Amino acid sequence: MSDLSCVFCKETTNEKVKIFTEGTLKKCKEVAEYRSKKQRVNRKSIYSEIELPRGIDTDIVYYSACYKNFTAVRIPKDSNIYTDFRISGPQQVRPSDFAKELKNIKFKDALVKFIINNWSEQDMAHIIANKIININHDMCYEYSLKDGFSLFS
Repeated sequence: MSDLSCVFCKETTNEKVKIFTEGTLKKCKEVAEYRSKKQRVNRKSIYSEIELPRGIDTDIVYYSACYKNFTAVRIPKDSNIYTDFRISGPQQVRPSDFAKELKNIKFKDALVKFIINNWSEQDMAHIIANKIININHDMCYEYSLKDGFSLFS
């Protein structure tokens, strides 16, 4: 692997290279999309000519320092690069990195909407138990149990 060049800096050194994972590739694609939208307004970036792989490829590698430099951009929450989420029901498989997805504003929005729409159902009573759950999204919601039945107000 030492004769492969970094996708970001195009250099080949003795530094250990890394192969993209699904997570690192997804992050790079989000950053690249944001950078391409941003550079239309601002001057060209040194990263404007980078071609990321379409999928996992062992011949396309990067150096850790280059990856950190490339992804070191703060993407505003109101930019539309984050993936839309739709939570279809309680049986849906949760994301593999739940903590990471909680940083995605669209995932958080979908999760709150799911809770608002589905926690008044009786099969959620065991989750609510003896708690009072308050949610403030577009209005205030309160979930609690009375005589074993889920109440929504």
